[in-house]
Amino acid sequence: MSEKEQIINASGSKELAAYAVKLGQESRQLDRAVLRPSINETQLALIPQGLELKDLTAYERQVPARKSGQIQLSTIPSFISLVNEQKTAASRMFAKISERVGEPSTISCTFNFHEAGAGAAGWQDYQAVLQLTPSVKFGTWTTVSGELHEQEPFAEFLKDNRLDIIDPSGADILKLVMDLEMTSEARAVGKTPTNAGMVLSFEDKTKANLTIPDKIRLAIPLFKGAERTLVEAEFRVRLAGGKILCGVRLLGVDQAIKDALDAVVAKVSTDTGIEVFQ
Repeated sequence: MSEKEQIINASGSKELAAYAVKLGQESRQLDRAVLRPSINETQLALIPQGLELKDLTAYERQVPARKSGQIQLSTIPSFISLVNEQKTAASRMFAKISERVGEPSTISCTFNFHEAGAGAAGWQDYQAVLQLTPSVKFGTWTTVSGELHEQEPFAEFLKDNRLDIIDPSGADILKLVMDLEMTSEARAVGKTPTNAGMVLSFEDKTKANLTIPDKIRLAIPLFKGAERTLVEAEFRVRLAGGKILCGVRLLGVDQAIKDALDAVVAKVSTDTGIEVFQ
């Protein structure tokens, strides 16, 4: 098979154009010349007799022949907005879901997927991808989950994040914060479990008792742009040399993540009108 036949059979338009230039050079015995701008940015070219210098700008494609590319997004509202802007009848949605903390989940929309049934094939190279990243609030609570802290820093943490807590009430949490701060210098001498929580006893001048609830309930978004999800956490209390160490441990996190992911998938499908395949 000749070089011409090989190129025609196996190449695209770019290769054919390069081959045509090569044939023209061979037929005219021309050498490739690189034109560089002079000091005043004027380009000059020597044109052999019988040839014409042609401006090919008019033949250049000013925009791509079709849409392509992958757009990475990190918030649910942005993803939904873009999908609604770019979707077609052939667009399809796919979810890769992980229900464990720290493992990424994604929802992607391929705008130029195959048409249904015997319809035309699609290039499948124009996509929007939603990276479901943990929210700042979820990260705040998972960071402290399982750790124990001294009274004052723990009281400060509760005060800073009290709006995430829906049970006990905000007033009860503020009272707990004040009690933790007030007894931070007192010596703890005992703890007694009750129906209301753990009651801590102190000696010295305070002679105070401090009641810490067994559990709290949070309402926080687990992912950026997601609706709030209910998460339970248990209080942990330890006495160490007359000092109290306090902390929280999130409960049922894997189930909470699953519920939150199911809610995100349902919202994306409802708000875009596209079924999400998993």
